[in-house]
Amino acid sequence: FTDFAFKSTVNFRGATFEDVASFDRATFGGGAFFDGATFGGWAFFDGATFGGWAFFDGATFRGGASFDDATFRGVAFFRGATFGGWASFDDATFGGWAFFDDATFRGGASFDGATFEGVASFVGATFEGWVSFDGARFNRKFKKDYEWGPIPLQDNGLPKGAEWFDPSV
Repeated sequence: FTDFAFKSTVNFRGATFEDVASFDRATFGGGAFFDGATFGGWAFFDGATFGGWAFFDGATFRGGASFDDATFRGVAFFRGATFGGWASFDDATFGGWAFFDDATFRGGASFDGATFEGVASFVGATFEGWVSFDGARFNRKFKKDYEWGPIPLQDNGLPKGAEWFDPSV
């Protein structure tokens, strides 16, 4: 599905992708439903654009998962998702809220350079490996609304390496 344009809502609920699944640079014009899906190998969504809500609740990524440079224009749901390998959201843009509540990250998790324009929540998330937010940007407007769960915070109220931004600037 690399470079494919889904013009309306797509439903991959409960689907099983046995091997590598590539949605690199795919465009999802409506909602994208991957809740309960199983990715047996690597799952690539690098440069993908989600125009509506993106549902990955309860999805299982047995291999690595890469959402580098992905754009989520609506709400992104990864509640209860399991990342069995490395998970990367480097330079991703979350235009709406991003929910990672109760997600399990068994390998490393990277949000380096990601931009969170809305609220992000990690309540109940489990990080069994490392997690990095180097250069990640969080909207100061929602400073009191972020839910960090187990992520250690620095004196500025953000994970190490992250920074606040003002959307008007």
